[in-house]
Amino acid sequence: MKVIRVFLHNFLDTYSGQGPETELEILDGWQVRDVLAAIGIEPEIIGVVLVNKKLADKDTEIKANDRVDLYPLFGGG
Repeated sequence: MKVIRVFLHNFLDTYSGQGPETELEILDGWQVRDVLAAIGIEPEIIGVVLVNKKLADKDTEIKANDRVDLYPLFGGG
């Protein structure tokens, strides 16, 4: 079983039903976009992706035991 930890920041935690931190079983070859689909998050609302605390994008491949942090788009003035 290949499992990753996903950290959902700001309002994204409402998508998991488990709060801001969740574990997810993945398959070989999964990318960040597959993680988003599994959780039910539209890719367009994601602004920042970190994989193992390094900047990544939605095409980054995910491996067992990775940590994925997802942040929504945000703005300020």
